[in-house]
Amino acid sequence: MTKPKTEMTGEYMMKLAVEWREENPAAWEWAVNTAKRYVALGMRFSMDQLMHQVRFEMASNGHSQGFKVNNNITPGLARMMRKEHPETCDYLEIRKSKVDL
Repeated sequence: MTKPKTEMTGEYMMKLAVEWREENPAAWEWAVNTAKRYVALGMRFSMDQLMHQVRFEMASNGHSQGFKVNNNITPGLARMMRKEHPETCDYLEIRKSKVDL
């Protein structure tokens, strides 16, 4: 028998994003610095793109063991990035999400 599927709420997705950021400060710092470089170059980007780059960066530096980024948290991370680093607002693409409470 399969277990019932539970819906991922926006509140829960945001909670997971906050927890991930607290557990992975080096990865978050790398993402912020990369986002700022994109802004300085006038380049648009997405949080999904940044998180794929973070995965690669962590693997390249030997930190891939146990390192994960759940794709469900990227909308929450994008909102945090835009709120804490408003200079990214015109460059960081977002779509409507459940986290937009």
